[in-house]
Amino acid sequence: MYTIKNLPNFFTAVKELSADVPSLIVHSGDMLSPPANVRDFGHSMIQALNIMASHIPMLATFGNHECDVPTEQLEHALNASKFNWVISNFDSSYLHVERCLPSHVIIDVNDKPALGVVGLLTNNRAEYGCIPCGGTTIADPLESIPGMRDFRWDFDIPQVALTHLDTATDEQLALNAPVVAILGGHDHDVLSKRVSHPQFPDGFATPILKSGEDAVGFHVVDLFFDDMGDVESITYEYHYSRDFVRDPALQVLVDDMLGGDVAEMVRAR
Repeated sequence: MYTIKNLPNFFTAVKELSADVPSLIVHSGDMLSPPANVRDFGHSMIQALNIMASHIPMLATFGNHECDVPTEQLEHALNASKFNWVISNFDSSYLHVERCLPSHVIIDVNDKPALGVVGLLTNNRAEYGCIPCGGTTIADPLESIPGMRDFRWDFDIPQVALTHLDTATDEQLALNAPVVAILGGHDHDVLSKRVSHPQFPDGFATPILKSGEDAVGFHVVDLFFDDMGDVESITYEYHYSRDFVRDPALQVLVDDMLGGDVAEMVRAR
């Protein structure tokens, strides 16, 4: 996400669309150091997202541009964020932060574990503007899959991958890991497609969704659970933020910050 200017519209949209169902906003990375926010290392973005997260739970993962931020500024942004993070193939032990950066997150619906989420970041060094995050280890997201059993890839709840990968790698992930949905970023184009995994029943295919950039638009993803807690179907719809009025409180903050990659919203059914 290279600008915060569309967030007031997006905020109104998610408030309206999440009014009657448990919902989660997910952000697939690149919020701290794109060009429009380089002057403050994304701290204005964090403030805006914090306002949204105070109303609707939010979960984010790293993008490659998070790794362009100086370590002290990255630590400051992580400590200032009031939403949760998940990063599964990135060694964050070098960071001195007050919050946990887990390799997986369990989402509860109606006080019961309903969904597992992992976050996967590209390890292609050519896509980084410098040595990524001080040279810390970023594992191959596909080679990491067998080892992910330790953080519940085979746990008895459906799994979703929040990714900052190119589309080809997302497709390989869908073919090799039993995830019910891939909510991605990194590529700046809007994408929706489905890929079948051999472990899933006939007729079910994993959606790969990317919502473009700058919160111009977003996918609303509905997960329908059966009585056993499995995801029996997933639907999704793309919306444009401009079709919703601007949230006045967030607009004041954005105007102040501007001097005058949020990707999707997930709902449980």
